[in-house]
Amino acid sequence: MPASPVPPIPVPGSSPSAPGSPDSSLHRTPSALDRLRERLVARWDPGAKGAAAIAAAVLVVAVVTVAWVLASRPHAIAVAAHGPSP
Repeated sequence: MPASPVPPIPVPGSSPSAPGSPDSSLHRTPSALDRLRERLVARWDPGAKGAAAIAAAVLVVAVVTVAWVLASRPHAIAVAAHGPSP
């Protein structure tokens, strides 16, 4: 059988390195795509004050929306008993 062109996959813990030394198969250098992906990830933690500010903003939007809907409802208007004469 000919030798395989693909090298064997190293098994963690079976490295011939000395005990306690880091295994080079577990620590690879990140690629350019990995580094770009890390930069583009949005990490956002507003905390308690930020969450309260967001809740207040949502409440304001809800109040404004309800006021807008109630203001656009039809209202009763007095109608003249007689229409305009021709």
